[in-house]
Amino acid sequence: MAEVIGHDVSSDMVIDRVPAPTEAEFQREYLHASRPVIFTDVVQTWKAWGRWSSAYFREVWGAHQVVATPARAGYAQVNASKGYLPFREMRMTEALERLERGGDEGVYLIVPLDRYLQGLLGELEVPVYCKGRPGLRPRLWMSAPDIGVPLHRDFSENLVAQVCGVKRFVLYPPEEFHRLYAFPRGAAMPTFCLVDGEAPDTRRFPRSADARRIVVTLRAGEILFLPSRWWHQVRSIESSLSVNFWWAAGVYAKLIGVAQRIGLTASV
Repeated sequence: MAEVIGHDVSSDMVIDRVPAPTEAEFQREYLHASRPVIFTDVVQTWKAWGRWSSAYFREVWGAHQVVATPARAGYAQVNASKGYLPFREMRMTEALERLERGGDEGVYLIVPLDRYLQGLLGELEVPVYCKGRPGLRPRLWMSAPDIGVPLHRDFSENLVAQVCGVKRFVLYPPEEFHRLYAFPRGAAMPTFCLVDGEAPDTRRFPRSADARRIVVTLRAGEILFLPSRWWHQVRSIESSLSVNFWWAAGVYAKLIGVAQRIGLTASV
């Protein structure tokens, strides 16, 4: 079971670790219920399992271009008025050197696998729960120990597969938004908020004292299902290699379908 922390936490705030369910069970028990869960037996079937490492990426993919954002003071850099600081394209070897060096030169690799390193897609398996779904977007995430991403939410459904290392997630249900002091809709990053989920400052943000949260550790070989609109703050406990899959369901899938029918390119 996950470690559960917070105010007025009910039983539905516990995240289970279970073997991967059938597609029908996933939709009924987790997707439609907006219920996070960890699957324990999927990543181990991938070619990436036991193969991916910094040494592997340096040797096999070192000359390939990737994208990375600055990582300083323990976080991928986000600015309330500008969003993420600019992503820079660089060779994998340079990205790994800067990731390992840290400090002011540190980076966090967030690599869209539909545009970069596409050969990696043959070393993983798109989970059946999102395969062929509207708006499907896989991304590779590589980070040094003790680097994180501030508290935010996505409107897509999300499966996070931990291939190497360990990550810690702080999760808040969607209905806690008014206790998290979210940026206004007109902000550059309206899906981020002011509260530090790892150490809420309840004097500065008093409503955060009553926000229900879950702290869960995602280990190598596990997949976390993170439903749409769940707030999450993420930190790598060890050097980390993850792949996530975003896709659209419900009303968001319908919006993408409409956009495609009129010739627009849409994502979630």
